[in-house]
Amino acid sequence: MRGIAARYPVLTAAACVLAAVIVTGCAAPTIHGSGVMYTCCSESLVSAQWHPGQHMLVVWARTATVAAGHSFDPVTLTVVLTGPFTDVTALKAALSKGQLNRRAGPVTVAAPAIRISRDAPRSVVSVVTIPQDAPSGFYNLQVSDRSRGGTVSAGTIITVG
Repeated sequence: MRGIAARYPVLTAAACVLAAVIVTGCAAPTIHGSGVMYTCCSESLVSAQWHPGQHMLVVWARTATVAAGHSFDPVTLTVVLTGPFTDVTALKAALSKGQLNRRAGPVTVAAPAIRISRDAPRSVVSVVTIPQDAPSGFYNLQVSDRSRGGTVSAGTIITVG
């Protein structure tokens, strides 16, 4: 009988990413698509103090792709910003209880989804505009990669103030 990791690689990867985010509270996630791998969220994105009205550029860099002559499933990259939370503990509590979703806070904004269907570019950029009336606090920056093989998501904490 084959192991769970071998039978459900996307589920296993998602569980590992989620565990790492909960433990560290801050991650520079690597998102894996079907044959295409992107990394996002540079340290400067995470360490910056963001302000209402700013445009947050989330740069996705391709770190690997399928071999020449092979195809891959289309990939959709998404970025969602949700908050504010009064502190990191409150944000992590919402994550651990599964309460963090598109409606988990007064401010939820998403960058337009990026769909890559062929000829994966070396880098692409998602733009999240922090609303002018966004309250100060801690926000969850959720990045996701969706393909026919499933969805892998990871998050990191940023501050707006």
